[in-house]
Amino acid sequence: MIAILTALTLSFSYSFVTQAQHAGTGINIGEDMLGEGGASKGKTAATNADMNGTKYRAMKKIRSLINKGKNIEAARRSITFIKSEERGSRSGIAPSEYYREAYNNLCISSSALGKVDYAMVACNRSLEVNSNHWESLKSRATLYFLTKDYTHALEDFQTALANAPEEKAIKDVLKQNISVVESKIE
Repeated sequence: MIAILTALTLSFSYSFVTQAQHAGTGINIGEDMLGEGGASKGKTAATNADMNGTKYRAMKKIRSLINKGKNIEAARRSITFIKSEERGSRSGIAPSEYYREAYNNLCISSSALGKVDYAMVACNRSLEVNSNHWESLKSRATLYFLTKDYTHALEDFQTALANAPEEKAIKDVLKQNISVVESKIE
């Protein structure tokens, strides 16, 4: 995994063109990124209600880009989605369930691009929306692991496991991740 991230970091470069300061963090959530260009298929209640909707298709496309290694485009689309949701909330429209997922996708794509601080802000924003979202916890745990913060990685993987759907494959992967982290702590 670290070799993959190192290769991606060397292969991709990007800069933030227009940035909106993320309150109090010193990290910017950009509106656009320039550069060259394993996801869950879990469904939420909002996914079921909007199965054929634009927001569902946008999240599906972003996950597809991540799976194909097109992380700059995935990050760009995540940011565009987030900005759209935030514009709607300023107009009195509550952000959709996909708002959290867009931040999680931004976390994943930024992590793959080696933008650790930026990825952590995105992971934390996703968890501000839903602190028990197992996928966001898994994403942040992975980021903690990559930065050698094994204690926090273990906490997040354990919480992700406790909140994960009752699917054997998902539970098995999280248990394996916990074992790997525990071996680093011992």
